[in-house]
Amino acid sequence: MVVSVKHRSGRDTRTKVCLFAKAPEAGRVKTRMSSSLSEQECLQLHLDLLACVVANVAALPAQDYVVELHITGEHSVFDALSERYGFCRKLQVGQDLGQRMSHAVSDSLREYEAVLLVGADCPFVDGDVIAAVLQAGQHNRAVMVPAADGGYVALLLRDHDISLFSDIAWGRESVARTTISRLQALHWDFSVLPGCPDIDRPEDLNCLVEIPALAHWAKR
Repeated sequence: MVVSVKHRSGRDTRTKVCLFAKAPEAGRVKTRMSSSLSEQECLQLHLDLLACVVANVAALPAQDYVVELHITGEHSVFDALSERYGFCRKLQVGQDLGQRMSHAVSDSLREYEAVLLVGADCPFVDGDVIAAVLQAGQHNRAVMVPAADGGYVALLLRDHDISLFSDIAWGRESVARTTISRLQALHWDFSVLPGCPDIDRPEDLNCLVEIPALAHWAKR
């Protein structure tokens, strides 16, 4: 049994991990791979990445983390994952990614001391990376793990500010840079850790040779 510990603020001292995942629907996932993969292959890649990332976060020690799936819509795949791992599910709230992440952070920080946002296409965000994020988060209000394409694959926050999620060109190479500028403007202590690949473009597939369960995609 996991016993939660309350900070003097009254909030749970564990970190809430919000795993953001799109519903696995053909033609609506991994569309930037369409020049190299068929629609069905894009769907299967999405499912394989999701399975890998879910396994990564499921292995986190329950005394330190609480994991939630933040989904774009209900799907039998999410039902199966929730049943297998005991994760709660929440529908994403907001018109764009920024609004959805902002809502997740604001909602989570009402109950937890820290929230970690992770994308379901970031298989390199494993236990070691998350442990490094949590360690850095002990001395910072924000910790970012940037992505090779200019975004970020993980963001830990101990406070919420709407500027971190508004008026940002999501999916562009300026996302991490803009977010860092916003953190600087807030005068928050923050840390940027070594980057990790995320899997959005055909050229990203070669990175998967490092992950045995996904290495077959590197040969496409």
